Amino acid sequence: MMIDAVSTILGYGTDKAPTDIPPFVLQGLIDMFPMVQTLPADRMIHIQMPVGEKLDSGISVLVVWAHHILNLEVLVRPRGHEGHLRKVVRFGNSGQEQIFIEEVNPDDEASITLLDAHREHLLSIKPEPDADTENNLIGSVRRIAARGWGNVVFMDACGHFVGLEKRSDAVIQEVQIVGSAFAFIIARNLIKDDKARDLFEDTVGTRSPQVYEVDTQHLLQASRFLFDNPHITHGQIETFVKQYAFQALDGQLPQPPALEAATRTVPPSRSEDEWDVICRNSNGTPIR
Repeated sequence: MMIDAVSTILGYGTDKAPTDIPPFVLQGLIDMFPMVQTLPADRMIHIQMPVGEKLDSGISVLVVWAHHILNLEVLVRPRGHEGHLRKVVRFGNSGQEQIFIEEVNPDDEASITLLDAHREHLLSIKPEPDADTENNLIGSVRRIAARGWGNVVFMDACGHFVGLEKRSDAVIQEVQIVGSAFAFIIARNLIKDDKARDLFEDTVGTRSPQVYEVDTQHLLQASRFLFDNPHITHGQIETFVKQYAFQALDGQLPQPPALEAATRTVPPSRSEDEWDVICRNSNGTPIR
């Protein structure tokens, strides 16, 4: 796993991987990462995090996020829970870091700062003076492999349903294709929000909305990855796209054939409820 590999490089080992992130760091990165991505040569983020026996810097997750996902160059000065400085580690090979993560002593000040090319401070965020940094960390209670994650979501929410309990290959694959079709339908109805760009123009309210184009081949690859099923085809997905397009993505849609056959002996009300939950899981609507 990527986090474990990064932790090993930093000298932590997989059993003590620092993965929990302080809230103020997450808050700062949500705003600062887009700025660095837009101006990579003119913006830099400096994260200074106290570490100790009960203080976690979340450094492994930050490196994976910044370097392996956003492709930014990261320089890390790890200290470790024992407090001894370790060798500086660079992730990337351009020689110009955009992110500098520094682990410091427990008594030092924590901060996240956005700097320009001249290292002038543009924005700095620090935790509240009375913040409980020891017990107020953001971390993942549950870690799941990304490949096949879609199957985990469906089985967690719907695994007790009659149609899925039988675990018919046809039913499972059909639910995967339906979920992919919903993604295709939603992607075709995304609209760019250009209001911010038009704040000082007189054309606000008169311009035509711009469709946000999504490459269907990328969606297909994502579906195969999320469901760990390389056999899903564009044609299979388009069959349900044509059937469900221009309709609300809810339980009022006709059930796919295999699922309908699997629930034929189930009372209609229960079958419809189960299909409604599957639809809401597929299109991202939270289950209450």
